[in-house]
This record gives sequence, structure tokens and C-alpha cells, in this order.
Amino acid sequence: MKDNDYLRTLAEKMDHTTTVAQLQQYVDDMVNIRGFADETPQDALLLLTEELGELAKEVRKSHTRIKNDPAKGHTDNLKGELGDVFMMLLALRRTLNIDLVDAFKEKELINCDRKWE
Repeated sequence: MKDNDYLRTLAEKMDHTTTVAQLQQYVDDMVNIRGFADETPQDALLLLTEELGELAKEVRKSHTRIKNDPAKGHTDNLKGELGDVFMMLLALRRTLNIDLVDAFKEKELINCDRKWE
């Protein structure tokens, strides 16, 4: 039976050669193991939006001149938040049954025919 140890083993093996298809399969397994398989596209989109907000906050804190409240402390979690956004994008595509490689390719072929000014 697949469990969190199975996921840990897969995650530890991930590197720059890990494919998008492998990541999509990982998320498919992960949501089943962790009990998120019944999420709707709306659920996944809301979670993605929440993670985008957290990423925006990290970018604001580390890459703008906008002042921060020092009482809240500063955690440099930009990498982690970007990882969360990517994870939730993979989870959203799962709920919609869309392969991201196919979606990217189809859209980019359309973009290649556009005139960019």
C-alpha cells in the first residue's frame, strides 16, 4: 500500500531530470494517499489562488521597497511558496484531467503565430 514513506522515497529521488509527467503522477499519488482525491476544480483553484497570494507576499517582502512590519518577523520562504504554487497547479490540472505538457505545447504553438509588439 502506498503511503507517505512511498512519497518521501519518490520526493528524495527527484532532481533536474524529473519530468513534468513524473511530477503529475506524483501529485496524483499524493492526493490519493493524503485524502484529497475528492477535491473539485473549484477547490484546487481556490487553494492555488491562496498559494499565489502567499508567493506574492514573499516577493513583496524580499524584492520590493514596500515596508514590512518587523513585529511579524521575516521568513525567507520564497522557494517554498513557489513550490507550493507549482504543486497546486499540478493538483488543479489533475482535477481537470489535463496534461500540462500537452497544454503548454498547444498554447505555445498558438503563441508562435502571434505578432508580439
